[in-house]
Amino acid sequence: MPRLAKLIYILFLFSLATAQEQPLDILTQKYISFEYKEVIELADKMIDSGDYNSIQLVQILELKGMAHYSLGEETISKTVFENLLRLNSNHSMDPTRISPKIVNFFNEIKVAFINNLEQERPILDSLRLVKQELITAQNNYKIAVVKNLLVPGWGHFAMDKTTGGIIYSALGLGSTATAIYYIIKTNDAKNAYLNETDKLLINTKYDDYNSSYKVRNLFIVAAALVWAASQVDLLFFTDITTKPHQAVSSPEITSQEISIGFSFPLN
Repeated sequence: MPRLAKLIYILFLFSLATAQEQPLDILTQKYISFEYKEVIELADKMIDSGDYNSIQLVQILELKGMAHYSLGEETISKTVFENLLRLNSNHSMDPTRISPKIVNFFNEIKVAFINNLEQERPILDSLRLVKQELITAQNNYKIAVVKNLLVPGWGHFAMDKTTGGIIYSALGLGSTATAIYYIIKTNDAKNAYLNETDKLLINTKYDDYNSSYKVRNLFIVAAALVWAASQVDLLFFTDITTKPHQAVSSPEITSQEISIGFSFPLN
């Protein structure tokens, strides 16, 4: 019984393999039998089905192109052969089984096709280079935006906007450092004022606190304005195709994915 099961399984595999090869064999037999229209119809059905590999598709297109040529449809045949060459530009017809006229026709198309490829290659290479440069420029710009969100002017340096980088970084760091200094000073002055028990010194301590408080807020606003101006300048007045000294590749980051919060006590 196990032997019978093995035999049935082998016969099943053989019939399956035969069934898979059958459409291409039928296509070949129809061409040999001069049934060119049936060849074209069956070839179209086989292509539409998608049930083939690259080698089989080349054979299908070869038979389809030959059938069109045999029916005098040289324009269609030319298009089919060009599609074949796009799959395999090194394909050659067998002159021992194919009419010399068709072989010559195919070879003429092949020569013209390869010549066109050679002429188009520099253009395609240039387009690839431009595309790569654009991708690199966009990545550099995204990195610059992130840097600028962290430190005003840093993104300008990344985009070779040295003057803007110097101005915004100097103003940003200067105003931020001063704001931090007066935040500390204001807190100290506030504590000194609240802890003062000498009535003669209370007004003086309050004046010190009030003065530090106003200067602190002034520099906080200044730092925020410098930061905002720096972002606007980089986002709306910078050419992203500007090439930094070094091309850097990074994961894509969108402005929607970036969120940085600033919080300062105002009283």
